[in-house]
Amino acid sequence: MKHILLALIIIVLAVAFSACSVPVNTPPEKDAAEAPPELELYINEEEPSVFLKPGTYEWHIDNGDGTVTGINADAAHPLDVLDELAVVDTTKCVAVEIILDDGMEVTAVNRWDAAAADYDGQQEVDGEVVAADKTVYRLPVEAGWVYDIHVDFGDRGDSFYAFAAK
Repeated sequence: MKHILLALIIIVLAVAFSACSVPVNTPPEKDAAEAPPELELYINEEEPSVFLKPGTYEWHIDNGDGTVTGINADAAHPLDVLDELAVVDTTKCVAVEIILDDGMEVTAVNRWDAAAADYDGQQEVDGEVVAADKTVYRLPVEAGWVYDIHVDFGDRGDSFYAFAAK
């Protein structure tokens, strides 16, 4: 009788422990961020000196089950948050470099005169942005301007990043 009772206890414990190790309805692990990464600006070809947080963006998250979750975030216009923007000191540089991973691309750069704070005064500076090898972009900067960079992350989405040059 003791052997039967001992065998039953062992069987019950074995079933209980095996059930604990089997994940039930566990969501798939996400291999990517829930939002675009910060954009790093390099000044004078040194380590990243200025980090820009994503502003307005559209982002896609692969759920791992054949579905995708889309996230749209809207941010204030750069002129509305001028005091909160990252600053590039133009006394130390005349251009910043943006280094992206493969599959990412700077698709537009716009700027506004910070003193005028005129939304309609937007100027495209795409012709001035030099793509060295499709992953390194050189952007000339001038004091008194607010810059807005649009980065396309391919099938992941896109994001805008802004900074002020002083």
